[in-house]
Amino acid sequence: MKKYTLNQLLIFKEIIKEGSMNKAAQHFDMNQSAVSRAIQMLEKHLDFKLFYRQKKQLLLTQEGHKFLTELDKLIAALSVFDESISTIKQGIKELRFGVPTGLSLRFAPEIIQHYRQVQPDCSIRLDIRSSQALCEDVNAGNLDMALVARLTEITPAVHHFPIMQTPLVCVVNNNHPLASRTTLSINDIIKTQVIFPSKLEIAGVWVDKIDPDLFKQAKIIANVGAIVGLVEQGLGIAVLNLLTASDMSDLSKVSIIPLTPLMPLDIHLICRLDWLDNHDINQLLHSIEKSLTARKITLPSTLSPALLFHSEI
Repeated sequence: MKKYTLNQLLIFKEIIKEGSMNKAAQHFDMNQSAVSRAIQMLEKHLDFKLFYRQKKQLLLTQEGHKFLTELDKLIAALSVFDESISTIKQGIKELRFGVPTGLSLRFAPEIIQHYRQVQPDCSIRLDIRSSQALCEDVNAGNLDMALVARLTEITPAVHHFPIMQTPLVCVVNNNHPLASRTTLSINDIIKTQVIFPSKLEIAGVWVDKIDPDLFKQAKIIANVGAIVGLVEQGLGIAVLNLLTASDMSDLSKVSIIPLTPLMPLDIHLICRLDWLDNHDINQLLHSIEKSLTARKITLPSTLSPALLFHSEI
């Protein structure tokens, strides 16, 4: 392993930020010759030049540019490392938790309510975004945990577990000709006005399940939060997962009708690996389990908190 020091790396990064060795020296309360020696030693260990001078300007070499890219990754990782050390020492001061729009109306508040009962001193930041954006935020360390309706690319530093399956259902205005049906098929609704989730949210509900191009009528595309309201106004039929549909619907105005054949939607919990054995995270999983139990949805036995946080990943 190369024997360069963290201090040398930080000096290099500060030179890039300030644009000169003199300003970097002032930042670290060092003289310029000491900064220059640190860079010389770093270049010696790396066995390539980082800078060259042109008209009194200090410019990065091609190798220097590549090295800076890799160093930025290291500094980001060190930031996460520092935060993890602080968490080990002090416990979680703020839990950053994300859910998709469709789970934010009642389900997420229920989880937070259960969590605050056992962790009253922990602040909670709830982010409501698309499943894709939530995966990206957990990957980047901007969120600690999230529930997602569809997994996108996740890094090796993130673990995921299937929490539940919820079927797709039709939400139909009570005055609609199809409202009296006990089940509906794609063929039943293919010629009607269907309200589709917006592009970012289609991933969680329609992709791999239903092809929107099958529908011949002019489409209405809306955010999940507005879809049920559009159905209540008689503007069409919506297909949502049962959990979202039941949380958002006024059953005096709309009916929730099972879609056949059964099309289950997987809901996953994603979490940073370095927090898997954290007591506070464990408590959140218990809170999710309580919310699911209240809805008569059972957490898979292989994911019970006692097993989940004491098994090999």
